[in-house]
Amino acid sequence: MVTYKSDENGNADLGSPLQMKIRHRYSTGTGNDLVNYYVLFGKDSVDDSYIGGYEEQGLTKIINGVTVHYSEIYDGSHHTQAKFLYEGHLYVVDLASAGEIDLDHYLNLLLGV
Repeated sequence: MVTYKSDENGNADLGSPLQMKIRHRYSTGTGNDLVNYYVLFGKDSVDDSYIGGYEEQGLTKIINGVTVHYSEIYDGSHHTQAKFLYEGHLYVVDLASAGEIDLDHYLNLLLGV
């Protein structure tokens, strides 16, 4: 799903995407992870989005030279979110699972490790 800016007539300006969302279900052997990947175009701060109720926990890791900010929440299910800047865009990974989540697996898919 892609969200666009609107022109003066309310029509989508296809040359100005705001955000892209990709939803993915991944079978882990112990259940399914629901993964939402977001790309927010033209952002320069990880604070430019609170997608999925991101809860700042001050956790960071560096993967392939990119600083990833993440949180881990247990609220009846496992819920993990990560955000990072890459080439002028903000990426958000929002995961939920009934089982344990391997956040590094999804980050490595995106960051090419």
